[in-house]
Amino acid sequence: MKLISKIVKKVAYAVFKVIPVNRKLILFESHDDFTDSTYEMYKFITNNKKNYKCVWLIERKNRQYVRKYNIVKYVVMDRFSFKSFWYISRCHYNIYTHRNYFVHFMGLKKNLFFINVFHASPFKRVSDFLYDNRDKNSFIVTPTQFIKELITKVYSARENQFIVNGFPRNDILLEKKKTEESILAESFFNLIDFDQTILCMTTWRRNLQFTKDFFADFPLKMSNDNLIQLNEKLKQLNTQIIFKLHPMQKHKDLDKYLHFSNLKFVDNAFLLEHQVELYSLLRLSDALITDYSSVALDYLLINKPIGYILTDLETFKNDPVEGFVFEDPTEHMPGMQIYELKDFFQFLEDVHAKKDVYLDSRRRVNVLFNDLRTVGYSKGLIEKVEALSNNVEASQRKSKQPDKR
Repeated sequence: MKLISKIVKKVAYAVFKVIPVNRKLILFESHDDFTDSTYEMYKFITNNKKNYKCVWLIERKNRQYVRKYNIVKYVVMDRFSFKSFWYISRCHYNIYTHRNYFVHFMGLKKNLFFINVFHASPFKRVSDFLYDNRDKNSFIVTPTQFIKELITKVYSARENQFIVNGFPRNDILLEKKKTEESILAESFFNLIDFDQTILCMTTWRRNLQFTKDFFADFPLKMSNDNLIQLNEKLKQLNTQIIFKLHPMQKHKDLDKYLHFSNLKFVDNAFLLEHQVELYSLLRLSDALITDYSSVALDYLLINKPIGYILTDLETFKNDPVEGFVFEDPTEHMPGMQIYELKDFFQFLEDVHAKKDVYLDSRRRVNVLFNDLRTVGYSKGLIEKVEALSNNVEASQRKSKQPDKR
């Protein structure tokens, strides 16, 4: 079997190399499908760069949304189909947050550029695979010089591998006008009925990935009695909390929490089904509760209160695989530190009372982690990608010219 697999790979790679690149074809990938900076890039390009043909690689389970809502114009239904192989071989740009393993295997090809718009600034360690640096035409988007230097040091990335540009998804956070997406989010979650809406987004915990109960995976343990107490407190404050599941969380028990009037639970599939964009909801929220998730770094752009649940801080610090990229991550956490339920409640009360002592701290950290332009990350990125690819190709052509001296 190993010999057959080796032969198949060699044949596939040989075919891949000779299929000509279509310079107007862009391939998009994200996890989950149709999310994150990849989706914002797709929207900008289809609205403003109509000379490109855009193709998504998606999971079969999500094709229902494509058909129902006409989200994309061109779709490949399976990541490992002949059709996906064809588009992978033909594309000029592969823009992704999580790269297809098949694309990773195919590797380097002239005039094919991998653009990793990455799903997060680094806070805790991630797989080195996400910072793949073996391809000369593989580039990483990073918002600031500070993060560029950090990634170079931690993941041994190449110095010339970076495109310094804000994450395209943050165009939504910085949008000043009401948009169709924000109106939909406001209406769907009845934001006008509450004094405050707080979004709660925590990171994935590998050691708890098979738990069936949402609050068994939640960093602040809550019994049913605690949830009743929490819901009552939220009713007193006329506040709702929307818990957004991490894409790697696959809990099936959320129906048992539906009776709580001021607690809501959503995942990417739910948002996609109802056509609500996560970052539109994030922009409209009044505060964020998180832990080590990089969403906190994006949230700094709108300078609203953040509460950090740090109950397993030491566990993460000592984890050889998923430890922090900083010696002391709390230096980059400008908000209330939550260790107990009483801290959680205090954060809710402070948000309701508009008590905020972290304004200046958030501004200080924001400068390190975010491109501080007011808008235009998607536009800036595609322009930089086009200029970069043109320069690389010009250099390749020049290197092939015979020396006439």
